[in-house]
Amino acid sequence: MAVFKDLDLNNLHIISFLISNIYFWRTNSQQEIDYIEESDGALTAFEMKWNQKKVNVRFPKSFLEAYNVKETIVITPNNYLDWVTANT
Repeated sequence: MAVFKDLDLNNLHIISFLISNIYFWRTNSQQEIDYIEESDGALTAFEMKWNQKKVNVRFPKSFLEAYNVKETIVITPNNYLDWVTANT
C-alpha cells in the first residue's frame, strides 16, 4: 500500500483496483478488451477510445457470449474524468 501513500484514494478509480480482479483480453485474431474488472463473479468490460471519430464501439461477441459480462463501458475524453472519480 506504500505505493499509493501520496494519492488521495477517495478521489481515484484506484479504489476498485483494491476490491476487483483486473484483466486484459485478446484473441489470436486480435479482438481485444482494453480493461476488465471482475467483482463478485461478474465482469465489467471497458474500451478506451481517445479518437472521437471511433467511439462507436462493438464489444466482441465471442467475449460477451463466453463470460458473465455485467456491463460494457466506453471511456472517451468526454467521460474519463467521471470514470476516474467514480468511487468518490
